[in-house]
Amino acid sequence: MAASAEETSMAPLELGQDVEGGQLQQQQQQQQQQQQQQQQQQQQQQQQGKADGIEGKEELSHAGETRPVHYKLWELVRYILPAGCYAFGGPTVHLAVFHNLFVTKLHWLNDQEFVDLLALGMTLPGPTSSEFCVAVGTYRAGVLGALVAFLCFTLPSFIIMLLAGLGATHMDPNHIPDWMSGLAPAATALIFVAFANLGKKIVGGSPLKASIVLGSSSITLLVQNESRIPARAIMWILPLMLLVGGSLTLGEKVFKEYRARKQQAAAEARALSAPEQGEGRITEASTTQTGTAATTNTEDASSMGSTAVTSDTYDRVPVSKWSSMVAFLLIVGFLLYLLAMHVAKQTMGALMHIFSSFFIVGITIYGGGQVMLPLLVSVAVDPGWLSMDQFMVGFAVIQMMPGPLSNLAAYIGAIYMGVPGAVVGVIGFFLPGILLVIALLPLWDKVRKVSNVRPFLAGVNAMGLGLILAVGIALYLKMVRNPAAAVVNIITACLVGYLGYSSLVGVLVGALVGFLLSPTCLSWGQEPYLLPKS
Repeated sequence: MAASAEETSMAPLELGQDVEGGQLQQQQQQQQQQQQQQQQQQQQQQQQGKADGIEGKEELSHAGETRPVHYKLWELVRYILPAGCYAFGGPTVHLAVFHNLFVTKLHWLNDQEFVDLLALGMTLPGPTSSEFCVAVGTYRAGVLGALVAFLCFTLPSFIIMLLAGLGATHMDPNHIPDWMSGLAPAATALIFVAFANLGKKIVGGSPLKASIVLGSSSITLLVQNESRIPARAIMWILPLMLLVGGSLTLGEKVFKEYRARKQQAAAEARALSAPEQGEGRITEASTTQTGTAATTNTEDASSMGSTAVTSDTYDRVPVSKWSSMVAFLLIVGFLLYLLAMHVAKQTMGALMHIFSSFFIVGITIYGGGQVMLPLLVSVAVDPGWLSMDQFMVGFAVIQMMPGPLSNLAAYIGAIYMGVPGAVVGVIGFFLPGILLVIALLPLWDKVRKVSNVRPFLAGVNAMGLGLILAVGIALYLKMVRNPAAAVVNIITACLVGYLGYSSLVGVLVGALVGFLLSPTCLSWGQEPYLLPKS
């Protein structure tokens, strides 16, 4: 009876366990089915995202990677050539146009790749926006893509500046027509506006950078008008000043790191001498060291913009190592050739002289735009290729053109040697940047990790800022000769610098005011500030 009672009592338990086990199995099966359904949905979403150009939260790039090279080259022509026709406003506007075109519209790049390529353009010498465009072409279709992208972005404004230079050869170099009298004062105002805007970014609160700016501007003003120093020597003095500026900021970084290490060693020594407080002091010393290092890295990043990237952008560049090596050797070889010619004091032909002069400018400047003016004045105006009035008219005209401001080289070359001079001048100016992009883009992932690159370039930029100030002062003294020119200068500066209008609007308004105040119209404010000596 007892046994039968136990069996009777155990039967419901076993039945309940069987029921519970069946329910658990059903729940597990349902969960597995739900997981499989979720995985299938995710796979479908990913496939749909790939079809739409989106994968998860990250935009895909390299749409049509399997397409042939000639089709990619045609795409570069199709999209970059129109951008070269409507990208008014200088490098900042150019980059905004490129982001909208390459990232938002075409999905050739995602945001990370855009930043990666922009970091390369910011670090290399030469005009930033043009080098970024060349880098996109290289990233898309290799060496041929670099050349096609350069030609498409540069060609529209090159043609206009070529025609402007050919037209300027028919005017009196020492007398500007009344309808153009406002162009030079308006262009001078843009130099000071650029100095103010760049100064906030480059100098910041650094006393050393401010000292570099003041020192470089003072030396440039003293050297520029010194008859005892030949123009050929000045052409080498300015790059040497850039090298000195970079060395100063790099030395400051090294000194800060040395002082931080010394402070840490002293703190650790004090901690060892007081064992009861050693742990706390060592921790404090480590914290101080970490904070100092973080401050130094932050300053370096802010001086040149953040170039810290973590993507695999540079692993997909369709450029062989041999092409990169050839591009680098071409740059080194031509620089050695120029150095040998300078040491031997041999005279070059006219076209070769144009090419070499613009080549030095292109491989020396950082950022393009107004930064190139000091060197252009030294290599073109001082030797007598064109007058200062003609130079400032060209500078005003290029402000109203789309595409790179560096096409001012076409205007200068056209005045000096016609069409061949314009072509050779533009090639000489842009060739260093193109070769550097081809040479360094595949290797940039390693180069950008060198900790001393950005602090050095911060000093180079500060020295270049001082050159801009010096050229602005020198041009103001030459171009603003009477109250009417001063009015044009002030109006343009206020429109662009304070009210935020574009350079195109500022130059057009300045030209209109200058013409209205000229002897042809109202003839107001035409008495010169300094009367010529009798």
